[in-house]
Amino acid sequence: MPSLIPDYFEQFKCIGSSCEDTCCAGWRVTIDASTLRKYKSVPRNELNIMRDVEGNQFRVRNDCCAFLNEDKLCKIQLNLGESYLSTTCDQYPRSYQLVDGVKEASATLSCPEIARLALLNPDGINVHYSEHDQSGPVQHVFNSNEYFQSVRDLVLGMLQNRLYTVADRLIVLAMYFTGQNQYRGMEHAFAQEDFHGILSEVKGNRMEQFKRSHYLVELLKDEKKETKRYAALYRNITAYYGNDPIRYGEAWKSYMELFNEKHEYVLENYLVNYAYRTVDFSQNSDAFALMVVYYAMLKWHLVGIAGQKQEMNPHLAVETIQIFTKRYEHHPATQMVTQHLKQSGLLELSELIVFLKD
Repeated sequence: MPSLIPDYFEQFKCIGSSCEDTCCAGWRVTIDASTLRKYKSVPRNELNIMRDVEGNQFRVRNDCCAFLNEDKLCKIQLNLGESYLSTTCDQYPRSYQLVDGVKEASATLSCPEIARLALLNPDGINVHYSEHDQSGPVQHVFNSNEYFQSVRDLVLGMLQNRLYTVADRLIVLAMYFTGQNQYRGMEHAFAQEDFHGILSEVKGNRMEQFKRSHYLVELLKDEKKETKRYAALYRNITAYYGNDPIRYGEAWKSYMELFNEKHEYVLENYLVNYAYRTVDFSQNSDAFALMVVYYAMLKWHLVGIAGQKQEMNPHLAVETIQIFTKRYEHHPATQMVTQHLKQSGLLELSELIVFLKD
């Protein structure tokens, strides 16, 4: 089966106990049925696995899987071998989707090493075809509709279009998705338009942007789902802001503007990887709206930590994005926010611009 593979995917190798995070921190890891049957047959004198299994999940101790040892390595793999890992543990941070018969490989930025490989490449995220099948189970199957590929090409192409700032690329896409009925079937022509004139008339409102992004973060606040790393990040950010939107604007001008001038590819790579993994933007505007929600909340975190640290650099940005991704993109409640925003009338073009414009 032919495969589509990002360059970072092939470069990835787990760094084990050298990693600053652990794969299972803050999560309940689900065990697939076949692996659970294998665990039930393991003699207790080898490793008493079932003692630390609840239903089809591993128990959590000190915010991590019960089988994580003091060196941040898995006791199951160390004692029984890699073949005894559950599908989740064996595949993370990798995932596979089947798109019109092509197996697309990708990985989540919640893994620090993947985040570094994907985000720190100034040339952007590149994918290539391979005739060799990638081992690993397919999580989702996509069969394209009439507009599937043209909309996907528009999203990925615009996100990588460096004629515009990242914020302006998203605003152009917001124009398309809020007028999708008008532009259906015209995606290629839409992408060829020169939007500089229109974008020069668009003004931002940082104080309102802060309030809305802060509202989203607080709406999703759940201390039970927050790892120690995210809790520390959140404390530092809120200590800086002190709920004062003026400080958001100050940190943006002092640190983020210069960062974006030199390293905006980091945010581009974040969005491109997210969009590539999302796959289908053709059904309606919901997938795009969710990407805007993530971007707005991420920016709130980046600006806040820049203000607290009084700097922003690629490595601090990558660290923040990794912690943020692990907290929010694996949290099902985040996806419910788009419905709340839609009901509140906050997904109209003028409202999306408030979230996006720098």
